[in-house]
Amino acid sequence: MKKLDKIEMVYDRVTANARLYNGTTIECVVFKYNEARLEETRMKVAGEDCDPSERYLEIMIEGCVHHHVKSSYIDWLNAHPKNPRTRCANPVGWKSRRGVLLRQDALRPEVW
Repeated sequence: MKKLDKIEMVYDRVTANARLYNGTTIECVVFKYNEARLEETRMKVAGEDCDPSERYLEIMIEGCVHHHVKSSYIDWLNAHPKNPRTRCANPVGWKSRRGVLLRQDALRPEVW
């Protein structure tokens, strides 16, 4: 959760109750917008576009699909302004966190 806290710079992590599609209510963790932190964040990233990254939105959409979130919300995420993913000019491969070499030819072509 600490890593997610860093990503969600203008949001505070809080507990809330969520009503599931079947009517059940559960306690969960949500990120609540904090306008005061927005100005602080703008100072840190002055001159940068503050739209979410394409990768960030892809992760959100993947999670929504996995958890069967309503398609209207997924459509909203898909239409949201975003900073395009940076592409490598001539990648050969990358090392994963576990030290495994990920070769370009073994990766999905749609990421190029």
